[in-house]
Amino acid sequence: MKPKDEMENVPSFDELVFENRNKEYGAYQIRKRYNVALIWSILVSAVFISATVVTPYVIYSEPPIIKDTLIGPTTIAFDPDIKLPVQEIEKPKPVMVSIKPLIYTAPEVVDTLSPDEGDKFLTSDEVNANVKNENVNDIIPLRDINNEIPEVENNSIIDIGVISEKPFFGTDGDNEFRRWIAQNIRYPQAPQEAGIQGKVYLQFVIEKDGGVSNVQVLRSVDPLIDKEAIRVLESSPKWSPGKQQGIAVRVRYTFPIAFVISELN
Repeated sequence: MKPKDEMENVPSFDELVFENRNKEYGAYQIRKRYNVALIWSILVSAVFISATVVTPYVIYSEPPIIKDTLIGPTTIAFDPDIKLPVQEIEKPKPVMVSIKPLIYTAPEVVDTLSPDEGDKFLTSDEVNANVKNENVNDIIPLRDINNEIPEVENNSIIDIGVISEKPFFGTDGDNEFRRWIAQNIRYPQAPQEAGIQGKVYLQFVIEKDGGVSNVQVLRSVDPLIDKEAIRVLESSPKWSPGKQQGIAVRVRYTFPIAFVISELN
C-alpha cells in the first residue's frame, strides 16, 4: 500500500481535468462544491418528502377517544296508556243544622184576669198568691186590706180592689193602657240574645192628679228587663184619678208585663 502522505498528494479528478486550465472559471468551482451541494440537496429533499408524508397524518389524525366511565341518568319508559286505579273518596254528607231564628216580639202586656172579672186588675192578695211558691226577687210587702170601703184619710193609698170609682186611662180604660204599654216598651237586647224571658210583676200608684208614681218591682226577671218595665210605667200619660166617696184619692195598682221570645219553626 502507498503511504498515507502519498495518498493525500494524489490529485483529484477535478485537479486532473482542470490541470493547466483556468481554475477560476465557474465550472471548477461548481465541481469542487458538488459533493457538498449534493449532500445538502439530499438532506433537504429527505426533509421535504418526510414533511409531505407526515403532515396529513398529523392534521387529519382523530383525537384520542376518552371513554366516559360515569353512569348516565337512568331513563324510565312511561306508558301513557297505563291507567292507575283511582280510589273514590266518599264525600261527607252535608250536616243539616236546623236553626230556629229568633224574632223580636214586643213584651206582652198580660191580662191575668178571668173573663168573668172583666178589666179588673189583680189585688195585692192575688199577686201574693200567684208568686208565693216562686223565687221572688225584691219583694215589697203589701199591707192587708179590708173588704169594707175605707174612709179617705189625707194621702192614704187605697187598693184597686176596694175603690168605688177606678182610675181611667184615655178613652178605653185598661185596654187602652195595655195597648200603650205594648207600643212603647222595648225588649232589652242583652237579655233577648241570652234567651232570658219571663213575667215582671210591678206595683205603682195613680196619684190624685192622675200621674203615675212609686213604681216598684214585685217579682224580678232580669235587671235590664226590670229597668225597662219601670221606665215605661213612669213615662205613662196621666190617668183620670180614682175616687172614693166622690173625692180623688191615691190608688195602688199591681200590673204584670210578660217578656217572651218567639221562635220561627
